[in-house]
Amino acid sequence: MFKFPSKDYAKSRFDILRQSVYYSASLTENLTVLTGIIAQIQLRTNGNQFDVYYGPTVALKWNFKAKLRETFDMVNSGDDL
Repeated sequence: MFKFPSKDYAKSRFDILRQSVYYSASLTENLTVLTGIIAQIQLRTNGNQFDVYYGPTVALKWNFKAKLRETFDMVNSGDDL
């Protein structure tokens, strides 16, 4: 994600660059885990220095109603007719 402020708000056009890489896996029919790395570079207000932030991220998702996981084996190609 790039973020650029408007010209009338800031002299410098660059504000934030944020990158993230994630992996998602279904552990059970109800529980999904998302894990990854996030990194951010942000220009300071003086316009000459950058702040760098990075670290891991983890998210859990619980579905109260179990979802049936769809795989390629389950997709009907239409050849069965």
